[in-house]
Order: sequence, then structure tokens, then C-alpha cells
Amino acid sequence: MSGSSDYTLTPNYHLYKPNYDADVDNWGYHLNNNADTLDAALATSGGGAVFLPLSGAVPMRGALTLSDGGTAISQTAADGRYLQQAQGDARYLQLTAGGTVAGATTFSSPLTLADGGTAISQTAGDARYVNVAGADTMAGPLTLTGSLIYTATGGTTARAAQDRAADVSLNVADFGGSIQAALNALPATGGTVMLEANKTYVVTAALTSAKPNVKVTAPSWATILRRDPGYNSAGQLTLTGANAIIEGFTIDGNSVTGTQFEVSVAGAGSIIRNMQVINGGGTGHINLQGQNSRATDNTVTGLGTIPSTQRGYGIWAINHVTVMIDNNTITGTGIDGIGFDGSGTCVIGNTVSGCHCWNGGQGGQIASYYTSTGGVGTSPLVIGNYIGAPGSNQGMGIECWMPGMLVSGNTIENIPQAGIILFGNSITVTGNSIRNCGGTADGLVVTANITDFVITGNRISDDQATPTMRYAISIYAGASDRYTIAGNQCLPNTTAAISDLGTGTNKTIVNNLGASNRLNTATTMSGALTLTGVADQVTVAPGAAGLATMVFSGAATQRKAIRFQTAGVNRWVFQSNATAEGGANAGSDLELQCYADAGGAALYTPITVTRATGNVGFSQGINLGSTTAGSSTDLSKHIAVWGTTIGFNATAGAFNYVGGASTTHSIQVGGNAIFNVGANGAVVVGTGYLAFGSGASGANIRSGAGAATGTQPSGSLWLRTDGSAGARLYVSQGAGTWVPVASV
Repeated sequence: MSGSSDYTLTPNYHLYKPNYDADVDNWGYHLNNNADTLDAALATSGGGAVFLPLSGAVPMRGALTLSDGGTAISQTAADGRYLQQAQGDARYLQLTAGGTVAGATTFSSPLTLADGGTAISQTAGDARYVNVAGADTMAGPLTLTGSLIYTATGGTTARAAQDRAADVSLNVADFGGSIQAALNALPATGGTVMLEANKTYVVTAALTSAKPNVKVTAPSWATILRRDPGYNSAGQLTLTGANAIIEGFTIDGNSVTGTQFEVSVAGAGSIIRNMQVINGGGTGHINLQGQNSRATDNTVTGLGTIPSTQRGYGIWAINHVTVMIDNNTITGTGIDGIGFDGSGTCVIGNTVSGCHCWNGGQGGQIASYYTSTGGVGTSPLVIGNYIGAPGSNQGMGIECWMPGMLVSGNTIENIPQAGIILFGNSITVTGNSIRNCGGTADGLVVTANITDFVITGNRISDDQATPTMRYAISIYAGASDRYTIAGNQCLPNTTAAISDLGTGTNKTIVNNLGASNRLNTATTMSGALTLTGVADQVTVAPGAAGLATMVFSGAATQRKAIRFQTAGVNRWVFQSNATAEGGANAGSDLELQCYADAGGAALYTPITVTRATGNVGFSQGINLGSTTAGSSTDLSKHIAVWGTTIGFNATAGAFNYVGGASTTHSIQVGGNAIFNVGANGAVVVGTGYLAFGSGASGANIRSGAGAATGTQPSGSLWLRTDGSAGARLYVSQGAGTWVPVASV
């Protein structure tokens, strides 16, 4: 019988297995077929070979598949494309004499090497072997031309060994509590040193490491490094390698005086974060010396007392390096809460209070430094910091020395010194709030001879029951020049809003609430300019030359005007007109124009002054008068004749002429005096006569020597100057007839 009921097949090579008392007539055939299958599977040549021939008693665990792009090759001792397994121990692979695998050998399936547990002896100096497992060491160097990549135990991602160097983490507890021993044990590429939780380490010597990528950390601030009272020669913890990190614990200076910092980083890209650093009695608490290093989210608490020497800085970054100092809380330090001098340094979002106790509080709680050694730093940013809290001996708010500095969005309040003080040029101070500062100082101070600064949009106030601030903004006496003070709110203070003692002429002080506005003569402004006066006035004050001058300049054919408006509509325009300047002083005459309610074109030009002659024209008439009595001789209330003590005044019902007591005044026609008024009030008609009526028909009065002659209208009189009684007065009867009046 035959069929599946007569036999079964093996799972891998499908060999026939006859069932009991079955496979009749076919079992011989199936047996021969099994032999052929096994022969083919165990062959060492041909396309179907699946095993390599073994030499000696070396066992193989698992299949080892070698391929060479499909080319049949012969294994020989000189063929470097294969690994020769020898020495009777599976823990080693023997390479070629040079210690490398030559050629483009490819493993198409995993190569598994296992230690059979047999102790072996590696020949000294033989670099051809790699110790794969067990406790043996390598007697010679192993050279890798690429990265050594492996997967950590329990991991899922393979990474290069070089990248795993930073993963090294050592616990100080494994080194008998010695932090320095743990630092020393890190590889050259760095790693992490974990301090023990809730433990206080007494530091008696400097803890240091120069390796890169070193991180010193702890679970919480309950882990403390405390300075030994007898140790004051150096810092407690100093990392000088690049990319160092110090975080998460407390460093206590224990009030020990000396020349040291408590914690320092000096390598580029290093960070001190989430640290509590307290009671620094030496030079300072945190020291940043590496380019692009950072101090963030730290709490620094100084002694809060007045040191005998200049010491106790909060965060110190004086080495001409660019750093970031942000979101720290700093209180009660002996010198600056924050000090820096590097170009592009950012000081952002810190809270600083009660700092700079030394030297009567004269320094800054945040201070930029201007030093020539190593080059002057420029353009730092001090933004969004808070400086405040009471304290009788704390320093100024922000001390500005570095050119190009931006001080913006800071709040400074309740300190006994100036809120912000400028010692350097080209500084911008904008959008800050300065409140209740001073003592006898000012809110914002610019020291002598500072140039090119801008102070805009700040709010400076003193709302205490008894104000202590002297000036909101004070420019000290000196040659300060080229500056703008604009748009600041200078609210109640003791003396005045702004004191400007700078002698420069290129400056603008405008639109400051509570202060007078100033546009200097050398200031050029384009476009429309709106001046909003304080107390309903805009004042032009004298400059250095003693001149209070406002200049309107333009081409000869352009009007230069001052407009007076109601709700934006012209009412009056006082201007130099656009008449061309054609020579001989012609053109650019002065005008006063008036406008209708709706504006539009001018209604009239009632006053014109011609530049060439000085002539004043009144096109719409003149009303003259005075509130002074018509009999008054006070020429200040009269219209006076230029260059004389003579004038006149018109009042209701009277025209008062004022002249000297012994002076005769005349009315002249063509240069001839025809009407004279003497000092005694006598009226003298010159060579003319007095006529009554109209035209030639009216009677007149004449005088002269000799008898009356000529034809005059009837009733005319002749007064003879050389006559006697009966021949002095003549009356005309008309037609040339004169009758003397007897007895006259």
C-alpha cells in the first residue's frame, strides 16, 4: 500500500518515514530517495551546499553563511575574504596576519559567537584575535576604521560607542562619597556625576574637572556642598571643559571670606541652572567664564551685610565673553547682583534686590562693565528684569557703561539710589518703569559728557507720601550732545521732571508728560510735526549761545508758515510768502492772513511787510486807541514817533499829542510849515491863512504888513501887522473894498 497513510515526512528536508506495518511495495524507493536528499544537503560544493567544511575539533553553533556576490570561491589560507576559525575555542576569531578582514567580505546572516565556558590562553602580543566574551583582556590594540555600533542591554536602537560616551553616569556613593574621585573616573569624553540625595558634603579642597561634557547633578537642593571654614583659597566646584552642566543642588559658602567664587564654569557652552548658591563670603557666588555659557533659574542669596572690601558678587561674567543670564533670583549680595562685560550678553527676566551693599550702595545691582583690557564689549541687552525691595544700603538699579546697550522693559522701584544711570555712549533706554527711587538722587541719570543716547517711553514716578526722588531725568552738566528724550511720563517728583544741563545743541526733548519740551536749533525734522505743550504752552529756551530760536527754512518760492487752527481748520497764517527773490532784496515778504470758518483760501491779507523796504501795509484799516486817558503823557501807552519822545494817543472824544514842553510842532505841506503849535499851546499859521466855508467863496483870515489889498470874499479879515489905531483890522465888503475898523 502507498499514500499518506503509509508514511510521514520530516519537516525540514521532507524525508520519508514509513508507518508501522505500512508502505508496502514503496519503502525501498522512499529509502533511496532519502539517501539522495541527504547527500545533496551535505555537499560542500555546488549551488546547493549549505555548510562549510570544518577543520579540527572546532564546534559551530548556528549557521554561518558567507557570500561573495554569487562567485564560487575556494577557501585557502591566503584568502582574506573568510574568517578562519581555529585554536579550538569559539570565543576567538582568527583574522589575517595584519589583524584585519581584507576584501569585501559580506555576512548575509547574523554571525553568533558564544563562549563555551572553556578557559583559554591568548598569546601575548598577538593582535590577530578579538576577545568576544568572557573576562579575558586584549593584549594589543584594536583598530577600528569606522564607528563601533551596538545596542544597549534592553534597548531597541543601535548607536555609536562615541555617542554613548556622554551616557556615562557615576554615583558618588560608589566612590566612597568622594566627588573628586567620581570626576576623575569619568572617561575623557565626560559623563554625569550624581551626588547623593539629602547629603551634605564638606568641601575642603577644590573640586575640578577639565573634561568636556561633564554634568554634576543631584535630586534636589537638599544635597549641599558646604565650604569648610578653613578653606578659602579657591572655588568649591569648577568645571573648565566645554558643555559642562551644574544643576539641581545647593552650594553654601558658609560666609567664609577670601578671593574665591563658589561655583564656576569656564568652557564654551556651559550651563549653571536650578542651583541654590548662598552665603558667599568670597569674591562671588556664580562665575561664568566660557563663551556662550549660561546661568538660568538659579537662586543666589548673599550675606545681606556691608562687606569691608569689594566682594560677594551674585553672578559674575567679566571676561569679555558672551553669556546668557536669565530668570535668576539674586538677593543681598555684597557687590553687583549681576555683572558682565561681553558683547551681545543678554540679561533677561531676573529678580534682583538688596544688592551692592559695599561702598554706600554706589554701584549697580545689575551692572555692565566697560574695560579696555581684551577689548570693549558692545551691544548687550538688559530686558524685563525686576529690581526692588526696601534696603537702606543697596546700590543703583542698572549701571550702564557699554556702548550700544539696550535697557528695556525693566521695573526698578523702592531703592535708595538712582534707578538707571548712564556712563557710556550710544545707549537706548526705553519702556522701563522707575518708581519711588532716589533718596537725594534721581530716577534716571546721565552722567557728564555722554553722547548719542535715547531715552523714550519710560514711566518715572514718585508716589510716596513724602517724595524722595529729585528729578525724574537728570542730564549732568557737561558736553553731552546728540540725544533724544521723548515720550516719557515724568510724574510727581520733588524738584522737577527733567534737568538738562548738557551743553550740546543737537538734542530733542519733546512730549514728556510733566516736563517742558525742547527742540534744539540744530535739530532737523521732516514731515508734519505736532507739538503738544505742557500747561498749554510750548517753550523755546535759549541754547548755549543764549538764543531762543525756532528756524523755518525752505526755498525762496516756498512758504514758511505758522498756522493757527480750530479743529484742524485754518484761522490765521503768519508766513513768509512765496514771492520770488529776484534780486535787490525783493521777494519773501511777510504776511498775516485770516481765514473763514470753513477754511479754504484766505479771506484777507490785512498786514504785509515788504522785505526790501520794511514798509508795513494795512489793507483793512487801522483802529488806534488806548485804555490810558487822553491826557496821559506816558508814551508806553501811546503811538510814539520812532527815535523821539513825541507821540499821540486817541481816546473817546480826545486826540492827545505828547511832545516836549519847549518844543514847537508843525504841520508841513511840501516841506513848508503851514500850521504850528507852540509850547504854550499857541497855534501859528505859517505863510498861509485860515479859510471858512467851502471853496473860494468862503470868508478867510489873512495877515501881513500894509493896508488890506486884493479881492476877498465878503466878511474876510485882514490883520495889519504894522498899523495903528483905526488901521489894524480891515473887513472886506467884497469886490476889492476893505473897511478899517475904528479904534482897533
